[in-house]
Amino acid sequence: MSIYDLNRTGQVIVGPGEKYHTLSDNLETRLPEISFKQQDAVRRAEKYAKEQSIKMVLKKRTVAHQQQKNKLVVPQKVLLLMCGLMSRHSFFHQY
Repeated sequence: MSIYDLNRTGQVIVGPGEKYHTLSDNLETRLPEISFKQQDAVRRAEKYAKEQSIKMVLKKRTVAHQQQKNKLVVPQKVLLLMCGLMSRHSFFHQY
C-alpha cells in the first residue's frame, strides 16, 4: 500500500503549528472555572517554580565562577611550587 492509496478523513490543517494552535483554542474554551483555593494553589506553585528556577541559575553561576577561579589559581600554585623547588634545588647546590 502506498501513500496515494490512503483515504483522507477529517479536516485538512495548514502548517505544522496550526494543529496545536487550534487545539489550544479549543481547550481554553472548555476549561472549567477554578475555585479561589485552586487559584491560590496555582499562584503558590508558580511562585515556588520561579524561586527554584532562580536558585538553579544562581547555583550554576556560582559553580561556573568557582570553576573559572580554579582555572586561574591552579596554574599560579603550580608556578609557585616550581619556583620553590627551583630555589631549594639551587640552594643545596651552592653548599
